[in-house]
Amino acid sequence: MKNLNFVSGLFLMAIALIFGLVSFKYKIGEFSRAGPGLFPLLVSSLVFLIGLATLVRSR
Repeated sequence: MKNLNFVSGLFLMAIALIFGLVSFKYKIGEFSRAGPGLFPLLVSSLVFLIGLATLVRSR
């Protein structure tokens, strides 16, 4: 089961990195005036952190 959690964490982190890099193609803007790339960047950052937590807990 630990191996499955490790692979799942890596998978989540890889997907988050891909979506995070794609979100940089759009304007990020500021928090007060958000651009179309801000929300995907925030979501991909949270998914990356979840993947990292899954990876750390698998050890």
